[in-house]
Amino acid sequence: MKKNIKWLLAEIDRWVDQGVIEPAQAAALEKPIPAPVEAVAWSRIIFLLPGAALFGLGVVFCSPTTGSSCSKFANWAYLAALIGAHGAGGWLGRSAGRYRTAGEGFHLLGTMLFGAGIWLVAQIYHIEEHYPQRVPDMGLGALALAWALPSMAQGTPRKPAAGAVEWLRGL
Repeated sequence: MKKNIKWLLAEIDRWVDQGVIEPAQAAALEKPIPAPVEAVAWSRIIFLLPGAALFGLGVVFCSPTTGSSCSKFANWAYLAALIGAHGAGGWLGRSAGRYRTAGEGFHLLGTMLFGAGIWLVAQIYHIEEHYPQRVPDMGLGALALAWALPSMAQGTPRKPAAGAVEWLRGL
């Protein structure tokens, strides 16, 4: 139905431009037509978000057992993947097109990579603390990202918190 409404509104504008109808007639024709509403692409959400979460969990569980066995190149590649995932999520999420949901998936993947980074840093620097404490640390990082990112996958609406927007503008 959404495509039909957009088509009809475009046709009415074309008729006015061609002189077939007057602008007053166009306004009368457009009056009963409901405004097209952007629908949530649930099919993409159902497939992209669990896919990104599973990929991120794969990174978390397949990280090396000791950070010293990673090369410096692998550590920098991991950091680039983390920044790239959130960068792609921000870039795709800003668009009003059909790839907005892919941006959600990239944001979720970036959060999972962030959690894997906590584990990796703890392994590299041999941080010995109670093992399950890393899970709440990962949750606090995800909570901070939920506050800062305009991502439904992070648990926030499309508009980020006002403080996050002002902070990002100051960068």
